[in-house]
Amino acid sequence: MANTYEAIRKGNTLADRWTTRGKWVFDANGEGTAVKVAGFTEKSVQLSGNPTFGEGELTIQGSMDGDDWFTLRDLDGVDMVWTADPSYSMGIWGLCVYVRPVLVGATNPDLTLHLLAISPAAR
Repeated sequence: MANTYEAIRKGNTLADRWTTRGKWVFDANGEGTAVKVAGFTEKSVQLSGNPTFGEGELTIQGSMDGDDWFTLRDLDGVDMVWTADPSYSMGIWGLCVYVRPVLVGATNPDLTLHLLAISPAAR
């Protein structure tokens, strides 16, 4: 189940219907499963697990078609790339249909990346 997205659903309130939450668990290098986030205007990710993962790099990518991928940026306009100290969260800036994480060069990774996406209808 490495690098596979697991959706998390809590309850059946109106807010639950207009949000999506889930996580990717990484125990190996590779691409995480792409998740469709079209219609969700606010998106954020939080990384947890070991405080370091060797010389590895985790990049958050977006795509409009699921084939061509680009590095997403956080709300400060900085590329969403973690290289160490992964215990914080970032808001995702920019439009895309799909989101996925990609882990490369990590040694013995043990990381969980959480995604929260909210639709304007939830407000």
